Amino acid sequence: MPLTPEEEADRDAFIDKHKNALEETEPSVWADDDLPADEILAPDSKPQSRMTLALRWIAVLPAAVAAYFVIQLVIILMDATMAERHAEWFLQLINSGASSYAFVFAGAYTAPKHQFIVSIILATIFVVSMIGLLTLRIFVETSDPLWWLALAGVISIIAAIAAVKQLSEGKWQLK
Repeated sequence: MPLTPEEEADRDAFIDKHKNALEETEPSVWADDDLPADEILAPDSKPQSRMTLALRWIAVLPAAVAAYFVIQLVIILMDATMAERHAEWFLQLINSGASSYAFVFAGAYTAPKHQFIVSIILATIFVVSMIGLLTLRIFVETSDPLWWLALAGVISIIAAIAAVKQLSEGKWQLK
């Protein structure tokens, strides 16, 4: 339905009135509108195709989970070489911190940009999961005492937060 001359005049006046405000607005950090459609600049300023960019975003959570399980596997292999019970508990504590740190760091490293925001999201996912597992432990009996699982959970949460903090301080240059 075409506009009447009065409606067109109102529309043009509105656009003119707000044109300066629109031009002064900084581009969104989420938008890639100012880049050519066939390439997007990553943090290391190397051109990436939209497909590569999309695949890296899709790979964020799988990379985080894979890093978590790689640490688990390494700790299991180390545990197999140690006979003493206290060594197993010590390795479980190391595993709690290292696996949660790897989860956050690997996921953030995989993201093509906005690594700090991604690290916060991944740490939040990890913390919520850990709290859920600790809550589940109240209702399901396990071989480990509750205090031990709570200690491992706290170490995991601290390590996830430490990964976010290191990323926020720029201690790791992600590419």
